[in-house]
Amino acid sequence: MVKVVLSNSPTDDNCVAMAIRGEVSNLAFCKLGDKKWTVLGDDNNGYRRGYMDIIFFKGQFYTLTVNGKVEVCDLGASLTTTTIKSPTDLRIGISNKRYLAEMGGELLIVTRYMDTPSDVRKERLNYYRTYLFEVFRLRLKRGKQRWAKVDYFGDYMLFVGNNSSFSLCAREFPGSRANCIYFTDDYNYLHQQGKLGGHDIGVFNMETGKVNQLPNKTWLLLPTPVWFTLSLR
Repeated sequence: MVKVVLSNSPTDDNCVAMAIRGEVSNLAFCKLGDKKWTVLGDDNNGYRRGYMDIIFFKGQFYTLTVNGKVEVCDLGASLTTTTIKSPTDLRIGISNKRYLAEMGGELLIVTRYMDTPSDVRKERLNYYRTYLFEVFRLRLKRGKQRWAKVDYFGDYMLFVGNNSSFSLCAREFPGSRANCIYFTDDYNYLHQQGKLGGHDIGVFNMETGKVNQLPNKTWLLLPTPVWFTLSLR
């Protein structure tokens, strides 16, 4: 399993789990009482593949493909999906990571750009570092869904990673930074090979466009770092 997202609490009889699975990153879901996963099919190759993220947003599952396409999944009897066209100026690259997140009641698509710094020694060719983020929000304009670029978060801050991406109000957390993106090292390919990973952790400032890398002296950290949030009652 690459990622599993729940529609609501697992104690709820209506809880549904959707997952990204396996090396081809296909989609599957299950409901309470199911004995096996139901794979979402596709007319072309038998199943859908190449997914990077899932989020449960306003009562529906949204999925994100490697090429930036967002799909809304209807898990009713027909098992249909509706495609939302990706942002027109979204840059495509094999070293990019993409995430879905919610901020202020709006759906965000976040693209993270990585490269190999020129000052890295030759024996560390697999070394990578995040240098830029781009954020788009989904908005309804003239009855159509469109993506609009986001350059300012206000009092919010965004956290992105493999297990969960979410936003918080910085005013409620003293010492945190508003208008910033906190990121972990989640480049799974090299992590899984046991070659490298765990060093690319930091904070991206939306205003300055600069990355503040958090101190980390290790070249390999397994398992990959994840975010934890507490639910207090």
